[in-house]
Amino acid sequence: SSGGAITLSSLDWTDTKGVKDTLDSIFGGEGGIPGKPAFPWLILASDCTYDRSLHSDFINTLAALRDHGSRRDPGRPGCHPCVLYMIHDPRDKETDDALWAAMHKAGLEFELQDSHVFKATVHPRAGDMFLVKVKL
Repeated sequence: SSGGAITLSSLDWTDTKGVKDTLDSIFGGEGGIPGKPAFPWLILASDCTYDRSLHSDFINTLAALRDHGSRRDPGRPGCHPCVLYMIHDPRDKETDDALWAAMHKAGLEFELQDSHVFKATVHPRAGDMFLVKVKL
């Protein structure tokens, strides 16, 4: 579209400073970037919710996105709520419980959506996957 831009960036969830730097480069620092929308469309892709050792860094990144300074001014043009739709591929109850507990601890509001929205023809475990709606 006219005036649009696509930014692609790799992101290391375990590098807290790198996450902040990447968010700042996309959205601007605490005050945002003049003339840029406060919150452009953003797609995060990661295969990490199945592994407990990756939860903390991933959830910290979601919290950093939620708390980013450019999003705090609801009067700023382009500032609007963000919703993350996350697909979780459960492996065991302990990992699932650890994920939900870590999200609660970070203050992330989320709800499980229909867990049977995926067809087994897409992936053998697709019928077991959860769609999770997270307010950021």
